[in-house]
Order: sequence, then structure tokens, then C-alpha cells
Amino acid sequence: MGLVSIIVPNLNSPILNQTLDSLLTQTYEGSYEIIVVGQDKFDNKTKYPGVKFIETKEPLNPAQARNLGVRSSSGSFLVFIDSDCIADKDWLTILLRTLLEDEKRIVGSGVTSLKNNYWTLSDNIASFHDYMTWTSAGERDQLPSIGLAIRRIDFISVGMFNEKYKYPAGEDSELTTKLKLSGYKLMFQPQAVLLHNPQRSNFFQVLRHAFFYGSNSIKVNPAYQSVLRIPFILRSWILTIIFSPILSLYVVLKIVFFQNLPLEMWKTLPVVFLAKIAWCFGASSTLRKRKL
Repeated sequence: MGLVSIIVPNLNSPILNQTLDSLLTQTYEGSYEIIVVGQDKFDNKTKYPGVKFIETKEPLNPAQARNLGVRSSSGSFLVFIDSDCIADKDWLTILLRTLLEDEKRIVGSGVTSLKNNYWTLSDNIASFHDYMTWTSAGERDQLPSIGLAIRRIDFISVGMFNEKYKYPAGEDSELTTKLKLSGYKLMFQPQAVLLHNPQRSNFFQVLRHAFFYGSNSIKVNPAYQSVLRIPFILRSWILTIIFSPILSLYVVLKIVFFQNLPLEMWKTLPVVFLAKIAWCFGASSTLRKRKL
């Protein structure tokens, strides 16, 4: 197997050191390089001489940072991880082993969360309920780039990440949708575990995050609405707002009864419900701008 390039987009993450520590202690026996792209006010560069840091004068959005990392990398295999994630020691081994099982496969990681931080836990469930470690392995319609493995040639073939997305959420959905439409299998592997620890520590930050997720969602992009079979309600800005409670309730029920949310985490459901309403308002704002 060839060299693996691990790309880490960074915008002053206070836990980047934990991300790098977890990557440097992987059980993976092959060769891999680690490339951090963006801005780092905590000066981790001096602490990790074996890691390649690409510092930028201006903040980059995640798509720009990841693409720059790829252009500066040498690996035949690309692995993306966010700078607020801590990888399990077997993460890279499992991720790549799953990738190599099929030449037409892209692999996404399982997400877990700190249980003692209510807002972080709620945010993770609201954002990544399709990819939490308690959900079943298998094919997905999309995969997030929070932890993603792909062959370099396949990544290049669909044009890399779309840098027009200013905020996270849309660029990875668009990339993996393009791959799925090109015949690739999007495989979710919950055993490749990442602890996601975003620095959102209150109710407002969780709702704001959900709003931006909605406003940048591929589901409000006219180019993909027919392909993704987006329902009529989510194609109208006013209907998205009117039916937001029903849409949000549907997602909550899905999380509980079809995605097996552990009973101990049901306490997050009120926040998850409100976060999904915020997602609808974000989606509606983008739909309305496109109508004007």
C-alpha cells in the first residue's frame, strides 16, 4: 500500500495538540504523513517537528484548507480529519482496511462525543446522528469529511472540494454525492472511531451551528434537489419554515426509533429538536435568497 496523507484543516483549534497526539500514536503499520493547513495561534508547529504545517495569512474555509493540503501532499490515499477530533488508536487501520475491501469505495468514520458536556453531546447528535458509533455500518447517501478516507485519484476525478462553500457542511455533502452519482459506494464504518469535541458550550452556539448547517446544506442547492429526491416542502422557503416543527419531530423520532439513540442520551432530544428547527430556518434563508 502506498503513502497515506492525513489532511487536517485548522482555524486556531484549542485542541489541535490532542488531534495530533492521537494521529501520531496510531497502530497503523504503513507510512503516513500529517499535514495541518490554516492558522494556529497556539504555535503547535514548534511542538510537532514531524508534522507538516502550512500556515496561511488569511483564514480559509474548510474546503480551501483541505484542497490546499491535498495539493501539498504526496500520498496515494487521502484521509481527512478535523482539528477538533481525537482519533481512536485503531482509527486509521480500520478506515484504510475498509477502504481497500473495494476499489469503488469511500469510507467515513464513526463519531462519538463526550457525555459529560450536555451542549457538545446535543450538538453532535443533532449534526451527526446518521454517523454516530451506535448506528449500523453500511452504505450512506452522503458522508461527512470529519473523518473520511478516499483514494487520491478518485478525489481528483470529481474536482476536489467545492471552495464556494464558506462554512462547513455543504462541501463534503457535494463531494460525496458526486462520488455516489459516479458509481462509488459510500461506506460508513462505525468502528473507525473519532471523538468529536467542538468548542460549542452553550445553547446559542448549538443553534447557530445548526442554522449554518442548514444554510449551507446541499439539500437547498437546485442542482442536486432532483437527484437527491428532496421533497417539495424543502424546495420552498416558506413551507420549510411552516413545516419546520413537523420536519424536526420526524428527525427526532428517526434518531430514537431507527438509529437506536441510547436511553441515557434522550435528555438531549429537546435541544436536538430545536437545533433541527434552526436548521430549517437556515435552509429557508438560502432558499429565499435564491428566489429573490
